[in-house]
Amino acid sequence: MKPLKNTLLGLLKNQPEFTFHTFDNIINFIDYVEAFASQWVDKIEMNNNVVCVWIGYFSSEEELYDNYLSFNYENEEVSRLCKDTGLDYYDEDFIESWWFETLEINNLLNNKDYLSDFEYFFDELIVKLKELDLSQYNSISFLFGTQDQNENLFAYQGMTMKNAPIQFVFKKEYVK
Repeated sequence: MKPLKNTLLGLLKNQPEFTFHTFDNIINFIDYVEAFASQWVDKIEMNNNVVCVWIGYFSSEEELYDNYLSFNYENEEVSRLCKDTGLDYYDEDFIESWWFETLEINNLLNNKDYLSDFEYFFDELIVKLKELDLSQYNSISFLFGTQDQNENLFAYQGMTMKNAPIQFVFKKEYVK
């Protein structure tokens, strides 16, 4: 905003039809617009997001996708993922899950470009996963949240359920 203000002021100073009073009003107006706009720019541009990540083992893709992640809408029953993680609900449009024969770092690196917002968290996730023995896992699930969708993820502290087919491994809040 400062370059715009300086440019306008420079142009207006050289205009004989503007009186000092008019010039002063224009400066006040520009200051007002600048202050008002800066408040809204921060709110518009800064969108808080969160991602939670679980790794797991499933005998097949169908077991993961059809039996574990899916909701039963006829019975209004939540998914097994909800039950195991302690989440009441999640919006299915915000989850990405991958199944492999074996979960390996190279598989994740080769597929990261298909993942939403990977540039905000993926490198940190890989560092965390390298600390774990991944040989007993073959799936990874990414659940994303915003201030409007899956907002319960901001308060999520991890799983209390033991002996679940998944393990909570990572959470990252980020602004985009």
